Amino acid sequence: MKYPVVSEGGRVVIPAMLRKKYRIRKGMRVAFREEVGKLIIEPIGKGYFDRFAGILETKGKAVGALLSDRRREREL
Repeated sequence: MKYPVVSEGGRVVIPAMLRKKYRIRKGMRVAFREEVGKLIIEPIGKGYFDRFAGILETKGKAVGALLSDRRREREL
């Protein structure tokens, strides 16, 4: 496999083989994260945010507060 080169603007081309394997398409968003000296690129698909559900342990309080704020904004 050929290794991509980072351009002056910080762009990197993801090889076609990996784009196909991970179903990365034009316009799709990806997430960058660090993990013990590694930079990991993850495609953001439908299930990406599901793994964060419950991480704050707010038991729905945050969602309730957000909905309440939105109701107040509509009333104004």
